[in-house]
Amino acid sequence: MTAGRRILVVDDELNIRGALVTLLEKKEYQVRGAASAEEALEQLETTPADLVLTDLKMPGMGGMEFLCRLKQKWPDIEVLVMTAFGLAVAIPAVLAYNVFGRLIARVEAELEGFAHDLLARFAAPAP
Repeated sequence: MTAGRRILVVDDELNIRGALVTLLEKKEYQVRGAASAEEALEQLETTPADLVLTDLKMPGMGGMEFLCRLKQKWPDIEVLVMTAFGLAVAIPAVLAYNVFGRLIARVEAELEGFAHDLLARFAAPAP
């Protein structure tokens, strides 16, 4: 079940952010986008998210600083790190902040399946 699941997509590239928002909205997630880490933090102050999909390479506040601030204030929000620069860029974030790091080649099926599986995992009742 996807209805009611809230996803925040953080990417400075409008086309990528827009495509991800559109794709996830078609799957009936509640999705919003942010063009920067700063904008994402402002949005999270007023509107919670279950999952944040974020790029690591952004102008202004970089992805690592964003992850640090995000996890300090909202440790229960799950994060999927996106990067077109290879896993070597994502590995430090995965290790430092216990987030889900994946090389996303912007492939619809992979993103859709991963987001669905991740949210389903956290919707399941605790044992």
